[in-house]
Amino acid sequence: MNLSLSPILSFYFFRVFLMWFAILFFIFAGLAVLIESAELLRRCSSKADVSLEIVLKMAFLKVPLLLQKLLTLFVLFGAFFGFRRLQRNSEVIVARASGFSLIQLLFPLAFCLLILGLLEVMLISPWVSFSQEKFEKMENKYIRHVDSQFMVSDTGLWLKQPEANGYTIVHVQKTHLAQRTFEGVSLYFFQDEASYLSRLDASSAVVKNGFWELEDPSYFSHQERPLASGLKFRTLFTPEKIEEFFVPAATLSFWQIPFYIKMIEKAGFTAISYRVQWHRLLALPLALMGMFLIGAALSLHNPRQSKGMWNMGICFFVGFLSYILQDITQVFALSFRIPVEAGLWGPPVVFGFLSLLYVIYLEH
Repeated sequence: MNLSLSPILSFYFFRVFLMWFAILFFIFAGLAVLIESAELLRRCSSKADVSLEIVLKMAFLKVPLLLQKLLTLFVLFGAFFGFRRLQRNSEVIVARASGFSLIQLLFPLAFCLLILGLLEVMLISPWVSFSQEKFEKMENKYIRHVDSQFMVSDTGLWLKQPEANGYTIVHVQKTHLAQRTFEGVSLYFFQDEASYLSRLDASSAVVKNGFWELEDPSYFSHQERPLASGLKFRTLFTPEKIEEFFVPAATLSFWQIPFYIKMIEKAGFTAISYRVQWHRLLALPLALMGMFLIGAALSLHNPRQSKGMWNMGICFFVGFLSYILQDITQVFALSFRIPVEAGLWGPPVVFGFLSLLYVIYLEH
């Protein structure tokens, strides 16, 4: 079948879709900023050092991630309302009467949306992640009043533990979650930001209640040994507590996630949340294409038939179902009940296949 279509006609149809997509996108973005600003004002009402400017900046930084999560719904409803207008103006009817099939009308536009989805993942999503990272830092600074105590690198995990007369930097090369042990432990003791006191190395450490039991310790200092008594190091750090310090997956860009997964797994922790985020971004272009085809196909009823409201209801149901199904399969993937690939690629593939079948059904 010849899928060629006039570039002028394709551009016109796609422009109508983009117009409705932009209308829905910016309306919801404005509402989201207002709602997030009100919520942040409530949370900051008792904090005198947080100004209205800071609250608005935090709201604008938080909204991009929410908009990215709802991108498939904007595409679904943008396609529905855009092609509904084209259908009511008989423009689709004229195009089909000129010899173009529905497949010829919709598939070039769906392919363009697939390309835009790839550009969104590769170019725009890093900016969204950067925005969310800035929001997390401002939230920790102005609302939670906590400092970062964790860093992961090629050499392992780095933790900072405040002490009565300074702080301790803890370095762990590898973690064994099942045995609740750490391998390659180094402790660096500081009296203040500039006064290094001593260092203690241990081949491993076993996590106990309120302390680590160090094995084969080696102490390097001419001063009196601080904070470490015998083979024990007093700390509340546990594997579960350390996992709470991990960088949220949403703050990492598409290009950073594979590197971070490698570092987390090298340190002995599971990187399931980062794998889920990476596959969610990878599957986004396919999900956008499927939602576009469904939204456009649902709008192409006969204008003489009173199915407009019925199809609109189906469109809202499909959008709600896709969003809920995506969340459910993501939860199953995070809990290791299903493979990550099946959980994140399953819904886009299913909805894409159903949209293709529905377009063929309308055509014949």
